[in-house]
Formats: sequence, structure tokens, C-alpha cells
Amino acid sequence: MGKLSYSFCLFYLLGLQQLTTSTADQNQNAGLLQSKCGGINGFDVWYSDALQKVYLDTAVPTNTMSTIQLDGATNEHIPIQIVLSNSGATTKSIKDVFINITNPTPGIGYDLSQVFFTNVTIAASKKANPRLGLFPDPLLPQHLAHVHSGMNVPVWVSFFLQPMTSYVADSTVTTAVQQVTGNKATTLCTFEVAIHRYNFAIPTASNSTQETSSSYGDEKIPYSDIEVVRKWYKDMADHRVTGLLFHNIHPEIGVVGWNKQHTEVTLNFTQWDKIAHYIVYELGMRKIMLPAPEGTTFRIGPGHKILPTDVWRFGGHEVPIFKKQMPLEFNPQFVTEFKDMYGKIISHLESKGWLDKHSPVQIYGEWKDEPTFTDPTTLKAWIMFGKLYRSLHPNLKLYQTRFPVPPEPSIYPYVDHFCAHVEQWDNKTARMEMAKLRQSNGVELSIYDNGIPIIDLSWIRMRSFAWAVWDSQGLWKTDDGLQGSLSWYSISSWGRDPWTHANAHSNLPLPTAGAGFGFEVYPNPKPNGLSKYGPVDSIRWQLFRKGVEDTEYFYKLQAMLKQVKTLRDSLDSTDPLFQRVVEVLQKGEDVLDEVEKVVWKPAVSWRFQRTMGGYGNNAYTTNITLVHTVRQKIADHIEATSGLQQLLGV
Repeated sequence: MGKLSYSFCLFYLLGLQQLTTSTADQNQNAGLLQSKCGGINGFDVWYSDALQKVYLDTAVPTNTMSTIQLDGATNEHIPIQIVLSNSGATTKSIKDVFINITNPTPGIGYDLSQVFFTNVTIAASKKANPRLGLFPDPLLPQHLAHVHSGMNVPVWVSFFLQPMTSYVADSTVTTAVQQVTGNKATTLCTFEVAIHRYNFAIPTASNSTQETSSSYGDEKIPYSDIEVVRKWYKDMADHRVTGLLFHNIHPEIGVVGWNKQHTEVTLNFTQWDKIAHYIVYELGMRKIMLPAPEGTTFRIGPGHKILPTDVWRFGGHEVPIFKKQMPLEFNPQFVTEFKDMYGKIISHLESKGWLDKHSPVQIYGEWKDEPTFTDPTTLKAWIMFGKLYRSLHPNLKLYQTRFPVPPEPSIYPYVDHFCAHVEQWDNKTARMEMAKLRQSNGVELSIYDNGIPIIDLSWIRMRSFAWAVWDSQGLWKTDDGLQGSLSWYSISSWGRDPWTHANAHSNLPLPTAGAGFGFEVYPNPKPNGLSKYGPVDSIRWQLFRKGVEDTEYFYKLQAMLKQVKTLRDSLDSTDPLFQRVVEVLQKGEDVLDEVEKVVWKPAVSWRFQRTMGGYGNNAYTTNITLVHTVRQKIADHIEATSGLQQLLGV
């Protein structure tokens, strides 16, 4: 147990905010576990739901509980918070204390993290008197804590239900608050965590039904260090990210040099191959972008328009894309260089079998982020690029952020995957057009809104976004809804130090850049460490994973009900089992319908609304108990449906 001072980081941040005890922050989803822990007056230990923010000044709950009751499925994470509080009745500081699991239980893994705080200077919502200052979010490995007078020290405990050779329904984990004196740890008080394991498992991250894609991007990350980059990609896989559909994979393909005529390039795939194989074969990522050489990206030109003056840059070289004179045509030299470079990349991917129909990974090309399709020059140039990319390989898929509003059918032949912004999905005409493309052409659909992971809005926002994606498909998955999300284009866009400035994003004006916009992880705080030691987790990032795990329940019950529906259709109404099958089917439909009590539509109510001067916060419930109730009903019905299937031999 290290002694990295929690106090040091805490008091560095405390200079940013005057703390006062707030009865308004009383935690309603909590319970007092131990009063006077270790016989110390004013030293209280209490439980808080993972969806409830615990501030430095959140009041200790008045209701008591003897045991924490949890439930989950195999392969699921179950996060909770254990809070150490010091009212100052006896001492100003209770030093060197920590939470410890004293009886590790077979089949139950756990991770203990200290909750740290970041500084929110601009409120996401413009309601009257919004709270500003220190908000909980960063998670560092637990260290010995000093619990100062009038403050809380929250500890994030994440249990993981590991696969077991034989099913064990109920387990009890003994948890202790301990204090270190010299080289000895003394137990001050204990409490128990009772965990019920459902008799089913959810898929592992690499088998997740709902696609989630993300990326990272920050100049502080040492991209050339394979071991460092592996940590970043492993972090995304650990949070159920299944595709890397935005930024280039790093380290990038190296450019050795060109011939004198600048018609043939020599590329070095050595470093790229190492990380690409790790991503595909060890992490199970199923979708990646068509790689580009170092010094360039897969996007052409600045902004959202394609201009006749745009140039193509990579490897320290640039060439005009278009001829100088109109009408708009490609510069032959650009086409020669483009086809030579990408021809070599395509051949390299073919040698791996990654462009075969049964490849373990799908390759996607994209050349313009959020293009302005209403601009005639941009539209014409975009279609020219679509034809150029289509010529590279028949199995190369083409990916596009945003959907054109109004619809623009001329681009459809050059898109295999539309990643629509929530504002397009909320547009009825555009949504119907996307559904038509999904049903008739098999076009993949996903959604994004970079403003989802906002720190000072309800944490249900993060967890329920995956619910909204699932809900877009309808109960019977009619193939006209969303298949996943780009969540988000980057998990590490730090313009400033996110430890002290939660409104840290570099590409947006501060009134728009909500706290947490553009990043879900933090740089390592070690001196001169930056990101060398890998990303520092956050509560928001863990709750995003939890939301995707929730949807595995929905998909599982959905698939089971399809089997039950087929069974019902095969039974005669006079069969003794017919009525039971009908009841199980109806109850299943009813409990899945309750998802819409938690989240109703991924619409503009999620995003920054300039007319409101803040972020929408009305696309989901803020009732924490309701979230758990709906999930538990679905879990119970999975078990009930499984019992019926076993009875019938289905």
C-alpha cells in the first residue's frame, strides 16, 4: 500500500474552492455502515450507490445498513462507493487508512480506487445557482488516505464476477477499514458485501452485441512507445470498446521515402504491424480505420468543407489535390501518389487476410469528417473521393460521420456505415431515410454526440446512453435502428490539465466545452509522467462500460424471447404449456418496454443547446432506484425464461 499523498492532491485542489457542508447533497441512495469506526468519534464509514456523486462535503446518511446487497451476471462489473468521513468530533485528521478485502472469494475479482476530484469552472446546465468547484471523477489506485475534518474520502470498489466451473449463487465478501502504523495494519471496523450471481453470463467485451467505437488523441501521448500505446488500447478494450473508427492506429506506418519522380513510395509496416496484431488478435477489436502513413490522417482539408485549394500532406510531403482550373478535377499527380501509397497498404492488408469476407476485422476508409453536403463543391469533391476509395478494394468499407440533412441520395453508393449525430437521428425525415438504407442496402448505423460525458450532469447520463442506442432498435430488432455508437471521437483530448480544469477541451470555446467534453481518462499525475504510465480511469468511463454491460441483458432477453415466440407459434392453443409460454412472452415484452422509463430517445435533448446556453439533461431519468429496478426485472425474467427453455428442451 503506497503512501502517495491523497492529502497533497486534495489540498492542491482545495485552493480552487471554498468548502462548506451542504445538506442539499445528502445522499439518498446510501446507508451508514459503521459509526465511530475503530472507536473514533466522528469517524463514519458509509455506502453510496455508484450513480450518486459523493462530494467532499456530502452529508453522512442517517439511515443505517448492516450489509451491502449486490447482484450481477458472470463477466459483469459491479461498482460501488465506500466513503470514509470525519466530522472532526475527535481529531482533525485520521491518517493512513484504507479499505481492504479481507476474505478474497473464488470467482469474485475486485479493484479498489481512490476517488479524486477535478475543478468545474463552467456549469453544463444554466439552471439557477449551479454547483461549481470540485467534482468527483478521476480514479487512482487506492493509497493510504488522510481523512481530514469535515471531509469525505470516497473509495471506488469495482467487483468483477469471473467465470466459474460450477455455479455459486451467493457469496459474501468481508471488507475492512484498516489503519497503518509503522509496518502494521490494524483493522478498525468491518462490514460485509453480499453478492448474488444470476445463473447466466453476459458476453465478454470482444463478443459484445452493441458496437462501441472510440479513439484517443493528444500530443502528450508518446505514440512511438509500443508498450505505452498497448496500455491505452487495452484500457479501451477493458471498457468494452469494440472498434477504433476515427483516429489512426499508432504507431503509424512509416514513410521510408519516395523515388525521384515522386510516383512510388516505400513504407515501413514494422511498428504498425505490432500494434495492429495486438489490437485485432489479443484485444478482439472488430473494426479499424484504413491506416495512413505518419504525418497525415485519413481526412482531407481543414474544417467541414472540401476546397479546390486543398492539399494532401503526409510524410513531410504535400501535393495539390485538384487541378488549378475549373471544373473541379483531381490533380493527376495526386491520384498517382494516392493510388501508389494506398495500393501498397491494401496489398499489405490483403497479405494478412484482413480484406477477406471472413476476416476477423473489418477495414473502413473515411476522408472527410462531418462534411458540409449542402455546399456544391464539397458534395462534388466528396463523391470524387468516394469513387477513388471504392476503387481501392471491393471489400473496403466506407465510413462517414454525420448524415446529410436534407437527405442526399447521390452519396449513398459510397457509404457502408453512417455514424449520425444525435441531431440527425432526431430529424424524422433523416431517421426514416437511414432506416430505409439499413433495411434495403444493409447500411450500418451508429450515433455520436461528443457532449455525452459531462461531469456536472447526472451520472445516469453516461450509463443510460447505451440504453438509448439499444432502445432505438425496437423490441424485435427490426433492423432499422442503431447498431452502436462512436463513444467518443477521443477519450483524451486535453487542452489543459484536466486534473485542475475539467473544462479542459482545446478545440471549443469554453462556454461550449462542458466539463469532461472530449476526455474520459486522465493523464498520469506522476512527475514528468504525462501518459507514459497509461491512462488514469474515471468514474464516467466506468459507468459507460456499465451501461454497455446493462444492454447485454437486453440483447440476451431479446434473443430468448425470439425463441419463445417461435415456440409459441409452433404450439397448439390447447397444449398445456401454451398459456405459460404466452405469459412468459408477454412478461418479457413488458419488462423490456420499461427501458423507456429510464431513457426515451437519443435526441437533441442530449446535446449542447445554444438557445438554453447549456447541455440538455432531459433524455433520461435521474431516478437511481428506477435504473436498478428495471435492470433487475430484466435479469429476473432472463432466469425465468431460461427455466422455461430448459423445461421444453429449447
